[in-house]
Amino acid sequence: MEASIGEVLVSILVQFEIGEFESERNPPRHEPIKLSELSLVKKAMEQWGIAIKFVPDGACKCHAHFDKERNEIQLFESDVKSFLHGLAHAAIERLSGTITHTYHHWQEIMAELASCALLEILMNESDEKLSNSYSVIVFNSVALKLTPMEACIEVFAEVEEIIELILA
Repeated sequence: MEASIGEVLVSILVQFEIGEFESERNPPRHEPIKLSELSLVKKAMEQWGIAIKFVPDGACKCHAHFDKERNEIQLFESDVKSFLHGLAHAAIERLSGTITHTYHHWQEIMAELASCALLEILMNESDEKLSNSYSVIVFNSVALKLTPMEACIEVFAEVEEIIELILA
């Protein structure tokens, strides 16, 4: 039986809270998937009209960026999680009428949490870089004067909505 989106998110939040990450206890044993093999790349390009562009190192401090003016995911690394983070930002833009947390730090938390959950759902295994994602969420939650757990719970329903839109 597959876990629901909510169950995957709760599992991630539990790992954040206790500071023990599943991938550290049971490292995944797989070959990295190529971005071109991911069905969501085709969906983003064909159904959402999003261009995917690789940009030179040093152009940004992040791994991916969604440029809403160009409707383009700009990748600085060609890994699946970076793409999913950019795609989550694209979904946030598509849901702009219903998303209430519009401040930059909230959107970074939502995109990072959504990319973690999407990776686990799509790959059916734990995210080996979950501790890095936790660091991103800590940075952004501190800027909001919240704990990481408070921030994640605050956007939980919106992250579910983002993931549902991407997987629809």
